Amino acid sequence: MRCRSVLYRGIHSDASRMAAIVLAALIAYVIAQCYPIVELEVNGNVSRATLLGSILVLWQGHMPLVAAAVFLFTILLPAIELLALLHVTLALALGHKPKSFNLLLYAVYLARRWGMTEVLMIGILITIVKMTSLATVVLEPGLFAFAALTLMLAIVVSFDPKILWNLGDALTPQPDVPPPVAQAALSCHVCGLVSAGSGAQHQECPRCHAQLHHRHPYSLGAPGRC
Repeated sequence: MRCRSVLYRGIHSDASRMAAIVLAALIAYVIAQCYPIVELEVNGNVSRATLLGSILVLWQGHMPLVAAAVFLFTILLPAIELLALLHVTLALALGHKPKSFNLLLYAVYLARRWGMTEVLMIGILITIVKMTSLATVVLEPGLFAFAALTLMLAIVVSFDPKILWNLGDALTPQPDVPPPVAQAALSCHVCGLVSAGSGAQHQECPRCHAQLHHRHPYSLGAPGRC
C-alpha cells in the first residue's frame, strides 16, 4: 500500500501438477547422471565423459576440494531438492501430510539456495565450444538430459515451498492458540507464516522453527522499506 512494490506473485498451487513436473525432472536427472555427456576423439583415441567420471578424475588428480564441491552443488543438493519435493507433492496430491513435512520443505529451501545445475550447463557448453578446435566432439544423451533438466528446474524453482506449507496446514487443522501480547507481526522468511512477535531477542517460527527476523538478514534495503 505504501510503495506499491510487488509483495507476492501467485503461481499454480496444484500439488498433482507439481508432482508430475518434479517426477519428470527427476527422470531427466537420472538420465543426465548415467549417460555420457560428450564423446571426444583425438588421434583415433575415443573417450566418453560423464559427470561422475569427471568428478572421479578430479579426485584422482589431487583436487579433492574441487571434486567435493562439484559433487555437492551439481549432484547431491539437486537430488535432495527433487526427492524431497517429489515426496511432499505426491503426499499432498493424495490428500495427506507426510511425516517430517516441515523438515523436508526446509531441506528444499536450503538445497535450492546452493544447487548449481544451470551453472554446470553453461560450463559444459563453454567446454564443448573450446574442445571443437582440439578434438572431434560428439554430443551424447547426457548433454540433452542436462539441457532438459535445466529447463525443468527453472519450472521447479517457481514452486514456492511456502505454498506447499500452506497446503499442508490446510490438511491438518491448526489449534486455536491465543497470540501473546505483540509488539509487531513477524513474517518467517523460510515458510512465510506470519506470527505475533513477543519482543524477545531470539524468536523461532512456530511452524518451521527457523529464526524470525524483523528484516531479511543481510539485506541491503534501508530500514522501513519492503
